[in-house]
Amino acid sequence: MVLKMEDRMTIYDYIDTLVNYGIEQELIYDTDDIYIRNRILAFLKINDYQKGIIYHMDLENIIAGFTSYALENKLCEDLGSDIERFETELMSILVDRPSNIIDNFYDLYFKNKEEATKYFYNISTKSNYVKEYRIKKDIKWKYESKYGLIDMSINLSKPEKDPRDIAKALKEKSTNYPQCNLCKENEGYLGGNGKPNRGNIRLIPLNL
Repeated sequence: MVLKMEDRMTIYDYIDTLVNYGIEQELIYDTDDIYIRNRILAFLKINDYQKGIIYHMDLENIIAGFTSYALENKLCEDLGSDIERFETELMSILVDRPSNIIDNFYDLYFKNKEEATKYFYNISTKSNYVKEYRIKKDIKWKYESKYGLIDMSINLSKPEKDPRDIAKALKEKSTNYPQCNLCKENEGYLGGNGKPNRGNIRLIPLNL
């Protein structure tokens, strides 16, 4: 579901609110604010800027405001796959390069493995790769069976595919890149041809 832009908020309010969100969630530093703002402006095809008002909102509503703007200004089609791609590319602007994240992770890892894991999980959730606000909608309960206690759930966090998305995918030329949805080549991948956008995913290499 795409929420409408709040009547009281301009796109510049949303931009400054998102930049502030990135700083508060430690995705970026406060010294990154001008650079990140300009990258968002470029992504939205806006070539001017007016200082906005920073609102303290949850991420779902911040992203929804941007998505409504994108639909109104034809920056993406009103299709689930297009909206997902737009939202992912928007949030990818706030995510650091893989090399920096890997360095930061292992700096923490050799001191405290739990803190390193928390650092990486924070990036995954706060950048909206792991969509916490959708996961919260899942229905979960426990069932006492003759085999023991079973965790049951109904996955409501991943919406059903729009028939229009399916029809569009059938017309697109299929490719073998990336070879699978879990392959390492997905890192930063735009998506398309039936493959999901992975602009905001980051990977940690491990020696096994």
